[in-house]
Amino acid sequence: MKPQIIRKLFFILIPLSFPSCESMISDVDAPTTEPKLVVHCYLRPNSDSVVVYVNQSQPLFSSRPIFSYEPLVVMDATVKISDGNFVKTLDFDIFRRRYFSTEMEIEAGKTYWLTVESALGTVRSHCTLPAKDPPQIEILSVENNPGEPNEKRINFRFRDGVGEGDFYRVTARSFQQYGERPEDGYLEDIWMQMGEEFITDKFKDGDFYVYRTGWIQAGFFTDRVVDICVSITDEPYFNYHRSVFNFDSDNPFSEPSPVYTNIESGLGVFAGYSSSVVQVNLGKMN
Repeated sequence: MKPQIIRKLFFILIPLSFPSCESMISDVDAPTTEPKLVVHCYLRPNSDSVVVYVNQSQPLFSSRPIFSYEPLVVMDATVKISDGNFVKTLDFDIFRRRYFSTEMEIEAGKTYWLTVESALGTVRSHCTLPAKDPPQIEILSVENNPGEPNEKRINFRFRDGVGEGDFYRVTARSFQQYGERPEDGYLEDIWMQMGEEFITDKFKDGDFYVYRTGWIQAGFFTDRVVDICVSITDEPYFNYHRSVFNFDSDNPFSEPSPVYTNIESGLGVFAGYSSSVVQVNLGKMN
């Protein structure tokens, strides 16, 4: 038999020696999962309102498209927040699809309890807002890009307060308008060339934290104003957002990490923070 004929028979017979993948998969019982309540609420001192978002999770083997970004809003829940003395039942906003109250005074350093009841069950959580004021932001300099006259970057810093156990989130955002109408624009997150978004003062108590933004293009039609924000957060806020950041990492070699939650019997987060904001005007294009 010629070698070419032998090779052809080899490739024809090899697949026949494997068992059917279809029959193998059909013999496995897929695990069943029940939907859970997903709750998100962030408390901030002196805020004019308290907002709670209540959704339900999508089971693994659901008929709903896995890539559907429309949240499954739970509209029949009973949402209560207590400061230990006063209990407030929140109202549901049918248009914004969220629970809210404008009658609660949120205070720094205070502990709050959250309860959400619905047909899916009852979930609970609590959080203690940071007692410290957020640190003051110091603008060190605004640099011009020598290779591009319409680009600038901002150097700034802040100092951690005395006493370990502080958690911070540092962000910079700007509304970039590309048309003459006010609605012709978008909110842009500014990339940090130096400094991390989520930090803790562990082993760096009382130190300065120095940041530098990436190059930012000046405004097209209006002045480009950058909002630099430093938030002091509680530990649940820090743990949740950092776990989401790590979960969404683009590193193909990193191990998958679970998303943190402090919602008992549910998912999401109930947390508190306080922020300081400084605006830097970078002007318009020349």
